[in-house]
Amino acid sequence: MSVQNVTQISSAHPNTSQVSPKPMLNILIGFIVGIMGMVGVSFLLEFMDKTVRDEKFISETLGWTNLGTISEMNFDELNAKSPSSIVSRRTKTRV
Repeated sequence: MSVQNVTQISSAHPNTSQVSPKPMLNILIGFIVGIMGMVGVSFLLEFMDKTVRDEKFISETLGWTNLGTISEMNFDELNAKSPSSIVSRRTKTRV
């Protein structure tokens, strides 16, 4: 195999400018992809949340009747001491 009819049109010149990586472009792309990922995860977590937040959800959405509620106690109510005049059944002694 011989190549005799090939001619050189122009000589090669090296490119002196940097081609890759481009840090600012990579940071911008990473920021945008991160924001999109966070929004997607937050929508997914909200979609998969199966907690009941209020009585309205039970009665209107599910059509069930509310049988009771559990109230939230603050720090003072949790640490309140019972009055000394109240005696529990377990500490009473039989005479």
